Amino acid sequence: MNLRILSTQNDVKNFKKYFLANPYQIINTILIGLILLIFVYSAIFSPEKNNYSIHSADRFFTGGYSLSTGLSRGFSSIVRFRFNEALSYNPFSIRIFIFFVIQLCLRIFFLWFSRKPLYGELRYTVIPDIAISVVLFLVFFEPFWRELLAEIL
Repeated sequence: MNLRILSTQNDVKNFKKYFLANPYQIINTILIGLILLIFVYSAIFSPEKNNYSIHSADRFFTGGYSLSTGLSRGFSSIVRFRFNEALSYNPFSIRIFIFFVIQLCLRIFFLWFSRKPLYGELRYTVIPDIAISVVLFLVFFEPFWRELLAEIL
């Protein structure tokens, strides 16, 4: 199947067969789409114009700032290769952006890899995927979950 628009019934059947064959593949496809939307959102809106359609919930409800304040502006700066500016908006913006880039790569890899699971069992794909994603989340979002734990305890 080439990278052209799905035009024939055979193309649609192949797409369904290889990429939408099971819930795991559907979830990976949705996550790929969501991550790409985050990157597109970051590219469309700019910190200079401050025209973001989604505003900080913390600032709206409490009037204060949280660790996530400035992430949208930071991501917008990163896609424009202005890394120092991104750090000035949020010191964790590059770290979180890297998490999403790695997750995008993992989603694509596991979507492709799940077409023919190891030993014919999807669990040999899903379990490493979950383990890798949890470890990455804990590492990259460490300041966020530490602050949350501090508030709870």
